[in-house]
Amino acid sequence: MEMSKQKGGAVQTYDLIGQLQKKYEWATFIFVVGGDVMHTIHTWGNSDKLQQENPFIIFNRKGYEIPVDKLPPKSTVI
Repeated sequence: MEMSKQKGGAVQTYDLIGQLQKKYEWATFIFVVGGDVMHTIHTWGNSDKLQQENPFIIFNRKGYEIPVDKLPPKSTVI
């Protein structure tokens, strides 16, 4: 992808998903993550936009309580 060349291989998830959505307009991308990710996702670049604009499936992980008040609006917890 063009952006990965510009930044030497480091691409933020939000930017990458934007590129993928442009290339594959017909597709729906869903983030599948463990509950542990919900404790650190706020540190990702453009985390607020990423969570607002994309659906998430979040799996419970032993030892990690999912912060229900901080779930993305389009999320499902399994």
